[in-house]
Amino acid sequence: MTVVRLQRHAPEAYNATKCAVCGTTDAKQVTDHIQVGQPGTPIHDEGVCEKCGAVIDHVVDKYGRDLTMMVEDAQHEASEKEITIPGAQPHKAARDLNTVSVATLSM
Repeated sequence: MTVVRLQRHAPEAYNATKCAVCGTTDAKQVTDHIQVGQPGTPIHDEGVCEKCGAVIDHVVDKYGRDLTMMVEDAQHEASEKEITIPGAQPHKAARDLNTVSVATLSM
């Protein structure tokens, strides 16, 4: 099990010069400390900026501490094989179409 431990306004972040999440190099903004890995033996031990720390903090506040998170990119266009309606045009963006097309997507 991978654990993410965030300490807000932590002294461990004082020497950090870059946010491990967004990459900002403004050392004054890097105020938080994050550890990621197995409990007791983190693989990552880094600084995090105030804004990224706040986002992580808000996610945990809203959804709870016992949280498993998966991040995926959404599919925005159907391929030729996935279009099941004759005449549907998969290469035009939805905002370019005057009507809405319905497609069945196979996963």
